[in-house]
Amino acid sequence: MRATGIRVELENDANAAAYGEYKVGAGRGSRDIFYMMIGTGIGGAIILDGKLWTGSSGFAGEVGHITIDTDGLECVCGTRVAWRLWPQRQASFDAPESD
Repeated sequence: MRATGIRVELENDANAAAYGEYKVGAGRGSRDIFYMMIGTGIGGAIILDGKLWTGSSGFAGEVGHITIDTDGLECVCGTRVAWRLWPQRQASFDAPESD
């Protein structure tokens, strides 16, 4: 691969979406925003004073990893049924039974 001189950054989906909303979407003109996305899981991001805030561990805003069921399934992050798994769990409970 050749160097192009173009700066490239990798980011998780919630952080990237929050930054997009901040720059050109619903958050445009705001100084601070909290962004939450719900899809196959739940994620979040925080922008403070115009900068993506990730905290000391890099996971600030990741509300999807809050434990909501201590007796439930284990998330890849090590918590028990982290909030991010709730949509998947509910979908499996609501799925019709097969014959």
